[in-house]
Amino acid sequence: MPERIEVNGSRISYELTGSGPPLVLIHGLGGSKRIWSRLREDLTAAFMVVTYDLRGAGDTVEIGTAKELSLAVWADDLRGLLERLGIDRPVLVGHSLGASIALKYALARPEEVSALVLMGADPELSRLAPRMEKVVELIDRVGMEEWVAEHWSKNTPFSPASLARSPEILDEYRAMVLANDPGDYVRTCRAIARMESLGGELTGVSQPSLVIVGSDDDRTVPESGRELAEALANASFVELAGVGHTMPLEAPAQVCAAIRDFLVSFDGARRPGSV
Repeated sequence: MPERIEVNGSRISYELTGSGPPLVLIHGLGGSKRIWSRLREDLTAAFMVVTYDLRGAGDTVEIGTAKELSLAVWADDLRGLLERLGIDRPVLVGHSLGASIALKYALARPEEVSALVLMGADPELSRLAPRMEKVVELIDRVGMEEWVAEHWSKNTPFSPASLARSPEILDEYRAMVLANDPGDYVRTCRAIARMESLGGELTGVSQPSLVIVGSDDDRTVPESGRELAEALANASFVELAGVGHTMPLEAPAQVCAAIRDFLVSFDGARRPGSV
């Protein structure tokens, strides 16, 4: 069951399941810890899995005056959460915005991260600024529910092949998006639009890294993920054919297999008989 813990003026909603080497799963825009539901059982067979809602998303609640959202704020929240939970040197698994947070954390505290798994990642996330600004304008004008019904639902982050395989993911993700506070969703969009560049710092990431892209991702395009993997010092690259941006829902079995294969390839996340 979800619990809350107070960190940096925010009550962070999180779940901790399983035992073993720690994996911390970080969701992206519009998501929440629920986006990992199709991966959690598989991963908890071998790992301790932490999922949580970012500041400005899901069931996490800010206390008092809301902070301006940024990678630095989200990374500080993650540091506070790990400290409160007593988790040392986890593998950070980030999707989209969550991947940028994982990269920011690894750059700021390299000794505190054992490895990175980056899905739908782009170190220049502000390339999405035109899309984010359009979303903000529409939500301000027509409201969150009408934007989801009339705009988001006609341009989803899924590939056509994924929707054909698993049509239920549309309703599942739509409900997750609508569960967000509209004001917080807009704040997050604005934070992405003005987000700092991490591209020039990638040589500072020394941890083993896995970059996973969907071949049909039209948000953070596969070429950006490929360039990211090439820029990192110690990275593997996996492209999932016929998959869009939201890999944890579209291809959970493939994502889990890629993560497991990656984690058993280095000693920092291996334990005898685990996978």
